[in-house]
Amino acid sequence: MGSDFKTLVIGDGPVGASALMTLCRLGFDNVFLSRHINGERKFESIFGHEIPTSNNDRGGLGSLWHSVCDLGLLHRNCFSSSELSKKYLGNVEFREETEFVPFFPIRPHNVLKNLSYGIRLPVSFLKPFDESVKVTFSDGSFESFDKVLVCHGALPDTDCLINSGLATLSSTVSDHLVAQVEGISKPLFADKKSEKITFSSKGFVRGYRLYDGDKLKFKMSARPIYGEQENKVFHLDKGIYVGNTFEVLKRLLCRASFNILKQSFFLRYGIFSRSRRWAGFINIVVKDCYQRKDGRLLVDESKVGELATMLKDHDLRLVESSLMSAIHFHNTYSHLSPEVSNNIVNNKRVVLVGPGYKFKVGAEHFTFQMMLIAEKVAKELYDN
Repeated sequence: MGSDFKTLVIGDGPVGASALMTLCRLGFDNVFLSRHINGERKFESIFGHEIPTSNNDRGGLGSLWHSVCDLGLLHRNCFSSSELSKKYLGNVEFREETEFVPFFPIRPHNVLKNLSYGIRLPVSFLKPFDESVKVTFSDGSFESFDKVLVCHGALPDTDCLINSGLATLSSTVSDHLVAQVEGISKPLFADKKSEKITFSSKGFVRGYRLYDGDKLKFKMSARPIYGEQENKVFHLDKGIYVGNTFEVLKRLLCRASFNILKQSFFLRYGIFSRSRRWAGFINIVVKDCYQRKDGRLLVDESKVGELATMLKDHDLRLVESSLMSAIHFHNTYSHLSPEVSNNIVNNKRVVLVGPGYKFKVGAEHFTFQMMLIAEKVAKELYDN
């Protein structure tokens, strides 16, 4: 593509930032970013917790991302080392049943640093034509672009595809849930003494167990217990992942319990990896987990019941009080217009780069996978 090719990226979260960074690196001079500035977060009450579902501020929900990158997922989907992966993961090997936790959280505003691009207001409507896309912005102004990459999250507060009749909302929303589990016939990780941690200059790698069946897909990790009650829920405070390193360390050091402090340091930085007791923690995909009703997300309790039964068949007891959304929303569209391509570049003027439609999801975190897909889409755009 020539440098005069005019491209608009919608969304400045991890996916949009990755697409824009790659376009700039490849020499696209006429690139623009549509984003919200100084907006508000939208919350839903899910499993008794106030969960952010959209964020009309810089970086979107990506500003809260824990930055855990599933190496097994990247390996299974045949991703290889790239400019993006080297920048944030280094030269770590993509191996099955391993995940990478960077010492410094991946934040969209850092991805976008020192890039040259234009800023545009949030997009309200898209109208694809044979030669261009007419884009209408939130203030009523409009502009034409050669290509539009829609990189907003699965549940944007303003959805230009829906507004434009280019997609149809699904009546359900799928998600990953996180929860604590216990062994029924015997304690989990009964003989475990320590977690094998591999450190690098950018972060550390730890392992997990993966179950990938037809109806049940989950990954299970071991979490150390340091002098606390075994039935305690250990994962509900995600504050150890939010903010810069200084903020995280300040938050950790303010903990009242030294044992909780040790566990937090294990989760966030991979240290204190020896313990006499370990708890089981799962990340599990639940298709059509929520029903849409009056603009809200309501938990489908029948899905939770099915989940508990299936886990029991695998000799695991679900601690239902520990259930929580992982905020990995996906497959939120039931229909996508033929005028929009889905995670690939072709002759369509509008490309959805995201998990909103017919996105194949396993039990693993897929945010970094989506970042690599965005990088791939940008490269395809350059090659075409």
